[in-house]
Amino acid sequence: TVILSLHLLSNGQLIGAVVSQSSGHKLLDNAAIYTVKRLEPYPVFPKGLILKEIWVEVPVTYQLS
Repeated sequence: TVILSLHLLSNGQLIGAVVSQSSGHKLLDNAAIYTVKRLEPYPVFPKGLILKEIWVEVPVTYQLS
């Protein structure tokens, strides 16, 4: 599992993604960053929410089968 910190704008734009806790494997960490960048744009913030940007921590878990 790698924990990513995502910096999102209210319009769903991803403006930053960093590894906050490594999986211990650089290849998996980089793959997680690549994946969250490809998933952009993210949902817009709900109407009435006054925040313009947020940081969100997201776990990405890999499992070998």
